[in-house]
Amino acid sequence: MSKKLMQLNQDLADNPYVTFNSGGQGVSRVFDLTWDFHVKKQNATEINFGFIDEKHRQNIQSYLYAVIEWQKKHSSSGEHGAVGTLLGYRKHLNAIATRWGNSDFSLLSNEREWKQCSKKLEGYGAKATCSGLALTVNILSKAELISRYVSQKEYVKWIENGADGDGQAIALPDAIYASILKPTIEFVETCYPYRHQISDIMVKVYAYQDDMLQVELDTLSLNHIDEMTVNQRAAFIRRLNVKIYRWAEVRELQKALPCFKVYRQGHWLVALLKKCFICVGLFSAARQNELMTMNKDSYSVTQSGVPKVSGFTTKKEHGNKIYTTWNTAPISKMALGLAYDATEATRQYALNQVEQGFQSGQLTKDQYDNKAQDLNSAFIAADIPFSSSELQTKKRFKLSLSNGLNLEVVN
Repeated sequence: MSKKLMQLNQDLADNPYVTFNSGGQGVSRVFDLTWDFHVKKQNATEINFGFIDEKHRQNIQSYLYAVIEWQKKHSSSGEHGAVGTLLGYRKHLNAIATRWGNSDFSLLSNEREWKQCSKKLEGYGAKATCSGLALTVNILSKAELISRYVSQKEYVKWIENGADGDGQAIALPDAIYASILKPTIEFVETCYPYRHQISDIMVKVYAYQDDMLQVELDTLSLNHIDEMTVNQRAAFIRRLNVKIYRWAEVRELQKALPCFKVYRQGHWLVALLKKCFICVGLFSAARQNELMTMNKDSYSVTQSGVPKVSGFTTKKEHGNKIYTTWNTAPISKMALGLAYDATEATRQYALNQVEQGFQSGQLTKDQYDNKAQDLNSAFIAADIPFSSSELQTKKRFKLSLSNGLNLEVVN
């Protein structure tokens, strides 16, 4: 066993802290199921090990911890790599362990073990995935945890047949581009004058729904909405919606915006946000995570008259955020203003709940800061659950794009 591994085993005997809060106090230990990185304020805030087979979990945690310590020692800033990069290492270590059937990665220094492991990785997946596996083995080597370097010549054997393409950037034909751009701009321009009315209505909606929920719970002799049956909950929400759509201000807004709908789950607001997101994206070429950091104050015009949008990019070493700008068009100002102002009621409602969660001790300061940072964006999660605890413990408040950028507005 190398001196490096002997020292690692000694360090791990006390299950040391691997993450710390903004005050320098330990938060997560090596063998905890979840490592909390909220203090970093990056896109990824946690690394979870709960799904990993118990026979491999602690080995994977141990080697990932060793990589983090090595990175901190050899970084000029004393920081480890971006949390997203560490997530990649965890994923690849687990893939190797699962295929190989072993997680004592020190054995990969042995030629015989390496050949057995490499053989079991053959046909594993796409080129990018196999390159990631090789990169992870090589980072263990750089950290002096193993003596093994994987060349491209070796990892190409792991590529699944038919999955070795490099991919190709696709340019949108003008007709398709126009078919996306035209209705998006029209939607933004149509809705923009009513952005404050949308928010004002949602303020009233949230308050009314909360009041009526308490009346309903008292009537049913229940303590929480989760105690309702599916039918009771559905009937309650239907009654609420019928009354809300009779409000004069809702009818008035629907005359101007026939597409406007009131959903506590945020379906219509999400559709609005996605339209605005597409608009700013098409007119700036900013990446998804960069757009998520923008709000209505991100738009400006230079002294020479060039419109720009500003945001943070994490495409740098260690995931540290860098403030940067992109050239854009004036429509981006309207899109950011519409997205931010129309969701102001949603933002404040969520922020108040998060504040209560912090004051009651359910959230740490770093967790609170991360959620507040998310809610400073124009593109936030618009789903407001009836349960306060569910809202307070929501991991992220960024607009979810997991279902893609649907270009249609909810009817």
